[in-house]
Amino acid sequence: MELSKRECLKAIGEWRDLTFIYERIQKEFNPNGNFILNEDVCKWISRNNHFHHFHVYFGKHNTDIILIFVPLNENGEERRELEKYMTVKWSLLKKDFVLLEKDVVTNLKKTTFSKDLNVLKYEEETQFSVCSKPNLEERATSKDIANWKIRSMDWFHYEIEKYRGERIFRSFIVPFSDLKLKEKINKEIRVLIGLKYSLLFGMHYPILIFVKSNLNSSIGEFFRKDEEVDSETNSNDFSSPCPPFCKDKIDFKFFE
Repeated sequence: MELSKRECLKAIGEWRDLTFIYERIQKEFNPNGNFILNEDVCKWISRNNHFHHFHVYFGKHNTDIILIFVPLNENGEERRELEKYMTVKWSLLKKDFVLLEKDVVTNLKKTTFSKDLNVLKYEEETQFSVCSKPNLEERATSKDIANWKIRSMDWFHYEIEKYRGERIFRSFIVPFSDLKLKEKINKEIRVLIGLKYSLLFGMHYPILIFVKSNLNSSIGEFFRKDEEVDSETNSNDFSSPCPPFCKDKIDFKFFE
């Protein structure tokens, strides 16, 4: 569903108002759900986004919680000139699904021979994939989804009571690679919310987790950026919430 810029700005304001009062968010937002991105949504973002990441905003449109996609231009600035923006509705899960997490482990064996073919040294080491050793405190896992399920309303209550809702997410920075679908295999992306703990900041914070799904299967896989691009590090999370992490807030023009 596409909404006009005016409708999107209104929806963003409605979500912000919702996060100031715990009783309202408890009544109007069921945390046990997801956003479903079909192929048309992914293609719309691909056509309009010209940067290596894009922004998504939470909004409230009529009675629905929605995710609003805001593409960026070549300079990483939000494209405010578009007449309409793609949105998807938050919905409760309709069936069970299996989440598959892949770890790639390589056993490397080194044998040093002499010129007489005598074994001089034998070494064996285990190499883990980049995803298993990210530069973050820990990678996103199914535990983060479970934490959100169990603790999300307590988290909202804490943030509203102590910080008046000012640290509750309004937008996320999402790597563009999270939207890549493999042809003839993946037909949609399920967007879930997880709750992580940061030792650095001493706080819990939500993340968006993008899960590739096959419409003919109940199995979903976490999308890892380095499955598609050559990367020696995993320096970014699946999504960075703003607030509380708004170091690039100057780019969040839809906040104005």
